[in-house]
Amino acid sequence: EMMQEESLRRFVISLLKDKTTLQGLVAGGGAQSLALVANVVDAMAGEASDKEELKSRLEEAVLLVGPDQFGSQATSMLLRVLLTARECEEKVVEHLEQAILATPAARWTPQAVAHTLNALSCTSLNRSDRVFR
Repeated sequence: EMMQEESLRRFVISLLKDKTTLQGLVAGGGAQSLALVANVVDAMAGEASDKEELKSRLEEAVLLVGPDQFGSQATSMLLRVLLTARECEEKVVEHLEQAILATPAARWTPQAVAHTLNALSCTSLNRSDRVFR
């Protein structure tokens, strides 16, 4: 089990560090693929510096996806992973805010709303009031 976890960790690191592979992931699966990778990055044990570098690469990938392509689950998952443990690039937060606004209200589950509000309230900018009024 430990060996499988290490293999998965190495795979995710190589995936996020290679820009061409990352662009292919975005093209093939869009925001949902990024959200799944974000969950793996968040769950990874190991060096904090590895996680920070991977989250930085994840931020770059988020900007490759149009705001209307995210949906509530991917948006909330990415916000939770990128914002709750650290500050995020302003342009990434703004991009994800556009994703929030592009998702019809009927598609938001209570869980996605809760994760999104929690993540937005964790930033020094406390932006949740800008999005959900």
